[in-house]
Amino acid sequence: MREALSPRLGNPSSAHEEGRRARARLERAREAVALALSVHPGEIIFTSGGTEANQLAILGALGALEPGGRVLASAVEHRSVVRIFPVLAERGHDVRIVPVDRHGRVDPAAFDDLLDSNTRLASVQLVNNETGVVQPVEALARRARAAGALFHTDTVQALGKVPLAVDRLGVDLATFSGHKIYAPRGAGALYIRAGLRLRPPFGEGGQERGLRPGTENLPAIAAFARAVEIVSAEGDAEIARVRGLRDRLERAVLAALPEASATGAEAPRAAPISHMTFAGVETDMLIAALDLAGIAASGGAACTDGAAERSHVLAAMGIDERARGAVRLCAGRFTSDEEIDRAAAAIVQAVRRLGARRTP
Repeated sequence: MREALSPRLGNPSSAHEEGRRARARLERAREAVALALSVHPGEIIFTSGGTEANQLAILGALGALEPGGRVLASAVEHRSVVRIFPVLAERGHDVRIVPVDRHGRVDPAAFDDLLDSNTRLASVQLVNNETGVVQPVEALARRARAAGALFHTDTVQALGKVPLAVDRLGVDLATFSGHKIYAPRGAGALYIRAGLRLRPPFGEGGQERGLRPGTENLPAIAAFARAVEIVSAEGDAEIARVRGLRDRLERAVLAALPEASATGAEAPRAAPISHMTFAGVETDMLIAALDLAGIAASGGAACTDGAAERSHVLAAMGIDERARGAVRLCAGRFTSDEEIDRAAAAIVQAVRRLGARRTP
């Protein structure tokens, strides 16, 4: 970031020397991200983050096709995808929601039933942002493309948390966000398979192959690329370490609270995310109690906390939030065993205290 903030680096779109230096730095970042993801640099577009990348992917891909047609999406997609369903419907698309099982995994039979020759695009998250459940994206993408449909996957919660090589997934579009791997907020990326044309949904712009307007955030992009290099170099070792922390947390909590459950525990999950539910406890009260204990937790997706919205993810899994409190925690590269133990103790204490208050 310090290098990219240098006054000797100008606007990457400028033709003068400072601009050429900035352009060179931008392209080095693109090459680094592409190498880590096993794709070609020309297939990477930088964005402001995962939300923009998701919407650019879906709206841009559909905008380049004939109007109408079916669009499939899983029932547990991130809200940045869910919130464009009404827009797609207004544009004449037949939006169909693919259900998930009680573990939060997409039902392949239901996907096949909804997939037809008129399907334009399917979108399924690789890793769910609330539960950490991993979807069978490779198999679903193969089905979609065999039917002539494009396939998009939101991999924001996957990068650095599960083994990831985009070329093996067989998808047409994939989205990424820098701050999920400790890069600054404000940088993300969209993978666009070579040869696939998108129509810019946000108006014409000269940046990033003309797909988005606005000067690239070079310092954040440079840091994002470096973060991608770091998580790529660490590989499976760091993923295994963080998974051990998550499992340590859940073992301690579930042993002390037999009525609690770990959401999606019987399905493949990304290493850091732990989502647990507790009968007879209100989520907002539990989050507040943990905050007072110095534990940073959420009730679901961070972008919806405080919005008093029921989790569409838990609803799709058949989990009745009216009878359960829910808490989501993530271990990370700076988390210690001691912090995990402290968090587990705080959760147990808070659930017992709050549950006792509700007992008549």
